[in-house]
Amino acid sequence: MALNMRKRKLEKIPIFYESALTAACEEREIKTIHFKRLWKHIMTTPEKDVDFESMSQLPRALKKLLREKFTPCSSRLKKISHSKDRKTSKLLIELQDGNLIESVVIRHSDTRSGGHTVLCVSSQVGCRMGCTFCATGTMGLHANLNAGEIQEQLLIANRHVAKIRNIVFMGMGEPLDNWGAVKEAINGFYDGRKFGLSFQHMTVSTVGVISKMRLFSDTFPKVNLALSLHAGTQNVRKQIVPTSKAFTMSKLLDAVDYHNNKTGNKVFIEYLMIGNVNSSLNDAKELSERLKGRDVIVNLIPYNKTETGYDYEAPTLKQMEAFQKVMMDAGYYCTLRKTTVSGQDIDGACGQLAIKGLRKRDALDVESVVPDIKRSSSKEDTCIPPDMKRACCTKSCGSCSCECCASSSDGNTMLTLAAVGVGLLAYLRWLRK
Repeated sequence: MALNMRKRKLEKIPIFYESALTAACEEREIKTIHFKRLWKHIMTTPEKDVDFESMSQLPRALKKLLREKFTPCSSRLKKISHSKDRKTSKLLIELQDGNLIESVVIRHSDTRSGGHTVLCVSSQVGCRMGCTFCATGTMGLHANLNAGEIQEQLLIANRHVAKIRNIVFMGMGEPLDNWGAVKEAINGFYDGRKFGLSFQHMTVSTVGVISKMRLFSDTFPKVNLALSLHAGTQNVRKQIVPTSKAFTMSKLLDAVDYHNNKTGNKVFIEYLMIGNVNSSLNDAKELSERLKGRDVIVNLIPYNKTETGYDYEAPTLKQMEAFQKVMMDAGYYCTLRKTTVSGQDIDGACGQLAIKGLRKRDALDVESVVPDIKRSSSKEDTCIPPDMKRACCTKSCGSCSCECCASSSDGNTMLTLAAVGVGLLAYLRWLRK
């Protein structure tokens, strides 16, 4: 079911939005063989010098189309912040419609490859999943990025920070909640005419949109899958991840089995350790029991303090090491992701991405699933006409305290509650798909 997402007004289309570029060219009967030359020009030319007109090898019809409808880069780097240890850089990026997103560049030096640089990309402005440990969840969902905007994050990072080798979809948003754009972006990152990254150097992290997890496994068998599990039982997971009511543990683990069998690859189990919630030895035993027989790698991630309204505590190193020992004794490969604390000083660590001042009250909420019902319950639509009001009424709507307006106000409340109820039911049906 499609939600009534507020439509974004984009003046120009990103040149890396290949499906839009292809459709526009086909409409004007322009050959697509020029795309490689076009993308290479943009990636190898300084940003200020990119000019479609100067590309002598492009046909006039394509130049005219590009001039009218497309832009070399629709996003703009607004601010860059570097952590004190210089391992992490956070990019604040402004989209052409004024929306803001954050991306993070992480430099790894202690790897078998001798060191590489990772870009953590965003797929949405905000997120509808509402995980209680995550700052992005406090924003609600404001917009989906298109495939071009997702790829532009790599273009900007390559230009302004460092050459990127790995991509992880672990920034703002739930990637599988914007599957079409993420799918096209992954293909774009891999495309040798564009960025030419390896599928094995990409990871998609999901809180567990089950139907899309299976699609992902079918479509990208070589791309890494990371599941944000965060608990060993359904009850504990429901406290941390509200969508667990629809995406239950058993269904998630069935999707893990499907990925293992379909691709032959391991699944990364992301486990955010919250000191006073899910970090006990009993939690570790429950997790090890749940994962029994599955081909997984468990990554233990320390909770980073965020402004989510929950009284969560970071785990101690002793807690993390004891938890890791239980998992390793049970036969699992289990890592401590200590590097995720890098960037805390710039709010760029795991779970800390959020646009300050942008909160759920400004976002798409569940009531917008049924906007017509909601509007019909507004005071404007339900107030009593002046010629039908009693003499005691002095206002033009049911906002006074007399009997007739009080009953009208009660009716408004009931209609609003009904609208919200219908919206919740529709939303849960959509989550179960």
